[in-house]
Amino acid sequence: MRQPENCVVRNSSFSWCRTCGLGEHAMYNWLMEGLSFDHCGDESCQCAYDAEDGWDLMQNATFRNIRCRDNPNGDFTICCGHDFVFENCDMSIWVAERGQSTLLRNNTFRRATFDCTWKNKTMYTRFENNRFTDSLYLGTDPFTARLKTIDWEITLTDTELKGTPEKPLHLWVRKTGRLRNCPTENIVKGR
Repeated sequence: MRQPENCVVRNSSFSWCRTCGLGEHAMYNWLMEGLSFDHCGDESCQCAYDAEDGWDLMQNATFRNIRCRDNPNGDFTICCGHDFVFENCDMSIWVAERGQSTLLRNNTFRRATFDCTWKNKTMYTRFENNRFTDSLYLGTDPFTARLKTIDWEITLTDTELKGTPEKPLHLWVRKTGRLRNCPTENIVKGR
């Protein structure tokens, strides 16, 4: 199989898709811009966008101005691929350690999970000027930590973590998660 190269998906809407709105398993040099995902992911993979099956066949993808609303089980799931860039998106996201060199810039994340366990799956992620509004999970969850070798950390730097008195931000910094120069306000700390 040859991976699709140099493709653009622009100004498209995915609504009421039962399993997932979109889920490529191979791509190289893609731009996805101005997309919206609404009410997707009720069954099967249970997310609006699923980047999980392609492993090294998914490289150099830019997601710009993506909006996700009312997806019952999650918005974006990134479990593989290299060099994904997210800019000016409004969504929830889950990035596993197999997602290599992800850049997250100028996004609003309602719920965000950045998992990281061991250096064979480096999960080098860069964060620039993102906002978290509901919850942030950083590092390996306690169940996974019991099962795997833990020798790699993920660090969030220079990011203001701020909730409001009416709606505090829920923050879980797990075993492999680190915060550096991240001022906090109206935070509820998780376990």
